[in-house]
Amino acid sequence: MKNPEAKLSICVMTYNHNNYIEQCLFGIVNQKTRFPIKVVIGDDISNDGTTEKCKKIENDYPDIVEHYISSGSKNPTIESAENNLKEKLKYCSGEYIAICEGDDYWTDLYKLQKQVDFLDTHPEAAGCFTDATTVNENGSLLTTQYYSADQDYYSQKDCLKKLRSSYATCTLVFRKSVLDGEWPLWLHSKLCDEFLDLHITSKGLLAYLPDNTAAYRIHSRGIWQGNSSIWRNKEMIGRYEMLISDDHMKEKYEDILTEYIVKHIQSLLSDQGCSIIDAHRYFIKLIRYYPIKQMSDILKCLDFYFIGTVRFSPIKLFLNVNSRKIT
Repeated sequence: MKNPEAKLSICVMTYNHNNYIEQCLFGIVNQKTRFPIKVVIGDDISNDGTTEKCKKIENDYPDIVEHYISSGSKNPTIESAENNLKEKLKYCSGEYIAICEGDDYWTDLYKLQKQVDFLDTHPEAAGCFTDATTVNENGSLLTTQYYSADQDYYSQKDCLKKLRSSYATCTLVFRKSVLDGEWPLWLHSKLCDEFLDLHITSKGLLAYLPDNTAAYRIHSRGIWQGNSSIWRNKEMIGRYEMLISDDHMKEKYEDILTEYIVKHIQSLLSDQGCSIIDAHRYFIKLIRYYPIKQMSDILKCLDFYFIGTVRFSPIKLFLNVNSRKIT
């Protein structure tokens, strides 16, 4: 293991980022810091030349860069990307961890120094993030601000209700100690950005620093951006169901989680691309989470999808009968 004395490790998750990975890695190895760093590259079996570029940079910076190729599917999914991160976090050493995906990059040479200086002097903070610009797949500027923060510190409740991982994760630095001990089942099952924030804030606050230190790339080949709205709604429903199945999270946040589950189910059912099978399945979920006194509202939510497509669906008939009973 290289550079065991590093104060901070950077996890770089990459898959087929041939056009972007050099810009990402050079933005990291050129950081100006007063402490040693280590770069852990998690390569999810790239097949477009990314692997070769990572190996070259590892050879050029042998004291700080470690390149690992994941053992898994050659057709990565969001699950394999999360497993890649979980696996590579084990190779991180030092007091702090930063994250930067291979298609994003840092624009401030003092990014790490600024954030570590802050965390060194603010023990109440378990992590911190900054603002970022957004760029397209060609590197052209889209926006000068990715997230407009309205507060300096975020608690766990704030992360769930307000922040919702809506900042650029490539700006995040957090204390490695938050990963110590047993993880909750929801984090162990799904190491996504939002869950990581919720776990970080179970150990302290998440702070916002008013700097712009990175560029977040928006392109159609991103795992999240490249998937359909139906897929994204299903993903979010699954995440919030994981959280609400945890007794501790349910006790603290049941109302918030139920609201989010209902919102995403309604969005899914309102999507013209929603299949009849999914409509039946998620309607049952909606019944489970939606207050029964609001059944007439469920009918309104589903009306435009079922009318004209499955007019004589058993669900439609059930809704018509029961809405008359409720009203």
